[in-house]
Amino acid sequence: MTKYKIREFPARLEIPAVSINSKEHVKLIDQRNHVDRVRFAQTKRAEGMTYPCIHKIISEKGYDGSVASLRMFIQKERIRCVTAQKEDACSDYQPKEYVQRRSLTQLIYKGLNDVKTISQEQYEQVLKSYPVIADLYVTIKEFYEIIYSKHEEKLDAWLVKLEKFNIPELQTYVNGIRQDIVAVKNGIAMQYNNGLAEGSVNKLKVIKRIMYGRNSFELLKAKVLLHEQFRCEIN
Repeated sequence: MTKYKIREFPARLEIPAVSINSKEHVKLIDQRNHVDRVRFAQTKRAEGMTYPCIHKIISEKGYDGSVASLRMFIQKERIRCVTAQKEDACSDYQPKEYVQRRSLTQLIYKGLNDVKTISQEQYEQVLKSYPVIADLYVTIKEFYEIIYSKHEEKLDAWLVKLEKFNIPELQTYVNGIRQDIVAVKNGIAMQYNNGLAEGSVNKLKVIKRIMYGRNSFELLKAKVLLHEQFRCEIN
């Protein structure tokens, strides 16, 4: 809590210089400073100032939180203000409920019951508000079926369907698959894959990184071979 001299209270609180309870007035001053900082942060953010710049200024005025806390607070205040304005303008206005983007992304590779940050009601509302997300989820499940059912002949039709979404990121993904379409189909149809090779390469990179660059090729080779020999002896 910020310390003030007794004689500073009347000027700060804009009240007559009469007998004062210091503890109560310290709380009032801190509350006033908090309100001033909030208004200042909202105003500067509306003018386009970045959160780190705002944080630096209000930290000099007594704010002891982080930039992330400031960003979250301003965003919640903005949502609250917009909601209040709409409620005043429309009596039957229903406030919106926001869902994290990360929760929707996790649904690509997890079931709804495994994602704790989104409920069944929120999920259904998202699909109702954004039908394209529902179509994307269906398309992803079809890709799973193609891979695990070993029906590589369905891949071409699936790529055509994916192109119809007209989303640049998905188009880039489609182009990447078509450039190596033979290998992708072989990966679906055959039980063989390059997992063993990729695992060995990843292990080699880990050994190289923990040596912090202080190695020659001969030393790195010796360490990898020694590691393999040690592993074989243990097993």
